[in-house]
Amino acid sequence: MSNVHVFAAPNHSLVYPTVHRIGVHDVRDALREGFDDFLNNPSHLVFLGFIYPIVGLCLAFWTSNLNLLPLLYPLISGFALIGPFAAIGIYEISRRREAGLDASWRHALAVLRSPSLPAIAALCVALTVIFLLWLMTASSLYQWLFAPLETLAPQRFTAYLLTTNRGRDLMLLGTRVVSSLPPRHSASA
Repeated sequence: MSNVHVFAAPNHSLVYPTVHRIGVHDVRDALREGFDDFLNNPSHLVFLGFIYPIVGLCLAFWTSNLNLLPLLYPLISGFALIGPFAAIGIYEISRRREAGLDASWRHALAVLRSPSLPAIAALCVALTVIFLLWLMTASSLYQWLFAPLETLAPQRFTAYLLTTNRGRDLMLLGTRVVSSLPPRHSASA
């Protein structure tokens, strides 16, 4: 593991990433380049793009069958935390295309041979831990507010969430938990 340079450069000096402010033009550029990638490689990007919503639908189905409906929103919103890892094949195809290399669907898994794989794995583990902590927090908050209640049907749960003091408290406290996370420090661009 001495070759894993996740938090320090190869010379063992700590390297902090530079964080730049993004603007509307950056979002436009990213969308334009993504659309250009899609137009050049539509078949495998559509296939890879289906993985993300299919997993989301599986989460919805899983929560509804196991009476975990209160965790559906935290699962869907928290799933965005592991989205960058889920889209890694798309990033690799885009990187190869930008470098002028062959960008066929077979190259989506080329990232597994990347020298950055240990850093990618470390990021994946960190994001997964944050995702699990997010779910545990949401579950604990729901159990604290709704423990005396029986399992509710989806319609009753929605009505309870939107029309009762407990539902209001759940939404307010859930928002407060998210907004009370420590702010991210960024370097000025």
